[in-house]
Amino acid sequence: MDQGTSDGTLGERLRELLAERGMSLGELSRRSHYDKGYLSKVMNGRKAASEPLARCLDELLGAGGELAVLVPAPAPAAVRAAAGVPPPTTAQQLAVMSGQIEALRAEVGALTEVVTFAVLGIPPAGVAGGKTPAQPPGDQ
Repeated sequence: MDQGTSDGTLGERLRELLAERGMSLGELSRRSHYDKGYLSKVMNGRKAASEPLARCLDELLGAGGELAVLVPAPAPAAVRAAAGVPPPTTAQQLAVMSGQIEALRAEVGALTEVVTFAVLGIPPAGVAGGKTPAQPPGDQ
């Protein structure tokens, strides 16, 4: 991470990475299979990022794990109790599960593109001319 450029939040670093790579939030949404609105909320600090989301974005942006390390680890129940922090509410638990569901959707979307290409020969969205390097020259 560039020293002195980020305030240490995942959202701020994500914003910097997008700018450095000339990528829009819409493009990131298409590539990651995460909803653009959800990504916007994560980037603006209105939603907490899950570790699977951060790993996905790290991979897409070539960030080498920079985003994943910015996701705070959940405190174990004993630590929370000792600190007088109540157990997570149902809403908080649902928010965590929502992030996990989004991560699974992203993985399923990526696998669907691979299988669709492998079985049906339909290239992933965004491949120019319907041809990929994996296709032999005579298969069009």
